[in-house]
Amino acid sequence: MGDLLVGIFPEAMPGLPEYLERRGNKAETCDISDMVLLALSLTRAEIGDYWDDADRWVRDMYSEAQMRAPPS
Repeated sequence: MGDLLVGIFPEAMPGLPEYLERRGNKAETCDISDMVLLALSLTRAEIGDYWDDADRWVRDMYSEAQMRAPPS
């Protein structure tokens, strides 16, 4: 379960105890990188063309996950 357009792939699904403990859906960098790897692997295996999806996820989510908080 995730948002294929934006590229957010949460670790917990709504309704599960993990979701309630986290107080919402949170995605980690490893989730995003796993989906990018999967998209590129499927594209390389010629199962489909997922290059644009991987590119968008890297630009939209993966790069943001690497940002540090601005200095205070």
